[in-house]
Amino acid sequence: MIVFRLLHADKQAGLNEAFNKMAPSVVLEKGRLRRKKQTFKKLGSSQLDRICCIVCFRSDDSCVSVQIMVTDIWRSYFAQKLLHMIGENIAFYPVNAIQIRNAHNYLSDFESERDVYLKTEKIVEFLDQWDCSHEDISECAVLLAEEFSKRDFWGVADAKLVRDWIFDLRSIGYQFPPRTNETDYFIMEQVRGANCRRADVEFDTEKEDTMIEKSAEKLRMFGELTDWCAKANFSDFLRKLPSPPQLATSHAKNQVLVNLQKSVLVITGNYPWNRTIGLLQRMYQPYFGLTIFCGSWFPEKYDDSNENFPRMLHPFNYIHLTEAEMNKGYAAYYCMSKVKDLRLGNVLGYYVMADDSTFNFWHGINPFLVMHPSGDLHRNSGVWWKEPVGMRAALLANKLFTEVYKYDALVQAIWHQFGRGLREKNPKVTNASKNLTTADGWSVSDMYYIPANGLDYHAGLMEVFFEAGLFHEIAIAKYLHSVPYLRADQQSYSLERTPVLLNWRIRRNLNMEEMEDYF
Repeated sequence: MIVFRLLHADKQAGLNEAFNKMAPSVVLEKGRLRRKKQTFKKLGSSQLDRICCIVCFRSDDSCVSVQIMVTDIWRSYFAQKLLHMIGENIAFYPVNAIQIRNAHNYLSDFESERDVYLKTEKIVEFLDQWDCSHEDISECAVLLAEEFSKRDFWGVADAKLVRDWIFDLRSIGYQFPPRTNETDYFIMEQVRGANCRRADVEFDTEKEDTMIEKSAEKLRMFGELTDWCAKANFSDFLRKLPSPPQLATSHAKNQVLVNLQKSVLVITGNYPWNRTIGLLQRMYQPYFGLTIFCGSWFPEKYDDSNENFPRMLHPFNYIHLTEAEMNKGYAAYYCMSKVKDLRLGNVLGYYVMADDSTFNFWHGINPFLVMHPSGDLHRNSGVWWKEPVGMRAALLANKLFTEVYKYDALVQAIWHQFGRGLREKNPKVTNASKNLTTADGWSVSDMYYIPANGLDYHAGLMEVFFEAGLFHEIAIAKYLHSVPYLRADQQSYSLERTPVLLNWRIRRNLNMEEMEDYF
């Protein structure tokens, strides 16, 4: 492994790899026999962590017939094959510790790891082709151990160790997990709430000069926006700009901007994305830890050659929702349920904005509380309640909570938190079902903020609302009834067109959609 790392190391960083703190866990797909090669990953003994308690192979014991530097690698391949057979996968989670390695003799390591370089490919090819003839996973474990011995991947003593271990487990009455049939996953545009969907998220590595690189990116994108605005004879942006190091120093002292780098911006689109992604990327992407576009994304239909808009930047981070799921923006809140599924780490909070809004992100907020610009002010109005996405959907949501998922522990935890939140905000509220099915208004929700510690509740509530088909601005209003939140400073927030936007609107290209100004 040392030789591999040295050969493939970055020429500048060497073996000092850096990782992004927001990066989520990664699950390796097992693949499908005879149609697609299976995925196997080398795991060290510290990574195995007894993963094969599930399949009952003692992965925490060393193989007795191979070198200590090789034993955990062989056990990891053996274990992963059995895990695949019971429908499990290997997942890598972000680190929670830093290991300071002692000095290594690379030549000695190479000698100890020789089999890793000579036999790994053969092991992977064998595992990809091997199929167990038994339905009992314990029998499969014994057979696989014997096959390893026959092919000289390890010795007879190791095969016997596995056989004895299985015998002991049977003796104490251990119930082995059943084998499962493999499931094919397909992306289906006509299905609402599908588990399989297109998404792509890439992360910058964190290095010492990251702030300077980010500052250079901010300046470059600001310049490109200035050039774009100049086409409409609007050149008020032009002024002397600082150097990247100066900007990095300035922004490092600005707590609002520091918090943004720890936060995620989710931009939702009511309709299939077209033309405007490059513009939005330049406006916001350099300032946030991660920017994700959520909506219907069809690359083959995206017009990136339109001269009226800046081109897309790559990497482009997105989560695809079908047009049926987004439903013209009626279910834009569903994006946060899918963002939760990413399981990002070390995030301070999540800003959510519609793509036809502008976000003056330099105004600070309390990052530990929900923020909604206007709040649930419209308590006695709302034409949407008369539509199918209104009262009918609210009644269905209540039925899902109280009947359909009555015995689902996760859903009931969300339901109890909803009721508890209502009572904490208003002690007079004693019936969560009554509150949910009362036509008590709506909230303009093209912009809001969810702190990281509130994401699970918000996303869980939105999952049920999505299944019921509840309208976006009713769903967010009901959510706001159940959580403490802050409204944006009224002096810096307006739903009206600002003078600048009115001026821009007159000169803008007619292909551009109107925008609303937030903060």
